[in-house]
Amino acid sequence: MNMSSKLNKSIGSPDALVIFTSVVSHKMIDVVQKHAKKKNIPIIRHKNSSKCAFLECLEMVDECLGNCNECKCNKLLKQNKS
Repeated sequence: MNMSSKLNKSIGSPDALVIFTSVVSHKMIDVVQKHAKKKNIPIIRHKNSSKCAFLECLEMVDECLGNCNECKCNKLLKQNKS
C-alpha cells in the first residue's frame, strides 16, 4: 500500500487539514495537497509545530470560509514572506 492510499483511508472528511511544514516531507505535503484539492478541504500550513502554533491554526480553521484565494490568513502569510 502506498502513501497516498494510506492517507486517503486515514484522513476522512475533516473541516480542514493542518500541516506543520517543518516536520513533514515534501512528498507528504504534495500527497496531502492533492487529496485536499480533490475533496475541497482547506489546508492550513504552519512552519512551527508548537502548541501555540497549533492553537493559531485552530483559530484559522474557525475563520475559514473555504475560499483560499480570498483568505485573510493567506494574504497575511504572503505579506510576511515578502
